Amino acid sequence: MTTSIQNLLDGLPPAASNLMALLSIPESLTDDVALRLYALAPLEKIDGGQFIQIFRQLSFIQPRNSEWSLTPLAREALLSIAQKSPPLVRRAHEIMLDLVKTAPPEAAGDVIPNYIYTLAGKAYHQAGAGKTDDALSTYEQAAKLPYGGVQWLATRLASEQERFGILPPDQVEILFLQAITLFREGHRDLAKPLFERIITKGQPAYATAVALNIIGNYETNKNPDRAENLLRQGIEVSRLVGDDQGIAVGQHNLGTLIGKDRKRIEEAEQWLKKSIEMGESLGNIHHASMVRHSLANLLNKSRHRTRAKEAEQLLRQAIEDLNERNDPAGAGKAMHTLAMTILRDSKRQEEAYRIFRQSIAISEQTKDERTTMGRSITFAKFLIKAGINLPEVRDLLSRAHRIARSRGDKRQLETIADLQKSIAN
Repeated sequence: MTTSIQNLLDGLPPAASNLMALLSIPESLTDDVALRLYALAPLEKIDGGQFIQIFRQLSFIQPRNSEWSLTPLAREALLSIAQKSPPLVRRAHEIMLDLVKTAPPEAAGDVIPNYIYTLAGKAYHQAGAGKTDDALSTYEQAAKLPYGGVQWLATRLASEQERFGILPPDQVEILFLQAITLFREGHRDLAKPLFERIITKGQPAYATAVALNIIGNYETNKNPDRAENLLRQGIEVSRLVGDDQGIAVGQHNLGTLIGKDRKRIEEAEQWLKKSIEMGESLGNIHHASMVRHSLANLLNKSRHRTRAKEAEQLLRQAIEDLNERNDPAGAGKAMHTLAMTILRDSKRQEEAYRIFRQSIAISEQTKDERTTMGRSITFAKFLIKAGINLPEVRDLLSRAHRIARSRGDKRQLETIADLQKSIAN
């Protein structure tokens, strides 16, 4: 607690301190909501509206459009005080939870704080109102959302409630929320131990299936035997909890892993085909297209011409489906693989080169510099090997060099320098 806040609270009568603590419970406030909470513990001879206006002038109140909130340090300090009055705190959460259920959409932001309309707000007030099981379920629903502000807020509020003992510690739903948020923010090393803790608990839950899948992928290179075991467990847990999409993802990951062993290509192919079928049955054509790409890569390991034809058909279908679903990045990736597949036929060089150029153009349009650099280098290598179109090779390498230099990619700069020397000789 900061000295200024402590000094303020020490100088106030207990009733005023408790009321301020009550106002720290919502994540953010409007005057209307603040007045509802004021009514729980009104001060003698002080009008609620007058008190709210004075409270809003304090240095630790920060405006947020038509809403307002306490600074993190002030809120933490006041929440500590609020925990000393459990019945009053629970009643405050019940009032907020009632708003979750009844607040009209048109009141958002002006009359009712926006966070109330999110799963994060709902879970937070469910927990505060003593509805722990409901809160854990709602926090898990928030974890399943695509990453965004709601997931970030849910993680912060759930962690706060764990810290104050409102939620029991080490619950799978909260571990999963924290882990998946870190994972999607790119902090994968921080997320990994949380996923491991979920796996250790061994609960037949959606969170466990996802954790098994993610850690299975982590272990692919370091410990392939453990990776395979985890991915198989993930498929089974997904089946137990009725998560068909989880089954499809697990089958994809398992097939890709097994396919690294040339002796098990046939087995890997079967897993990938099952994943495609599952994706199609769910209407998830994007997933099916991704797996078709993986299956094409697997078939390309074979030297049989018929397998190359199958790979080409899979890639063309994936490209068509991804374009229809407005995923140019995915289509460009499949086009890159298609070009390399077609190059196995020496009579189709020009066709392959045309597709290479299209895939590079897509990566430029989507402003994916890393992919543009990689594809430019790959295409340049093929042109050098064929001994044709040196001006285009120089242009490709020059483009790749600019990107590598801006990214500080020393390894790729060395590769580009070697290729430039090879065409200078």
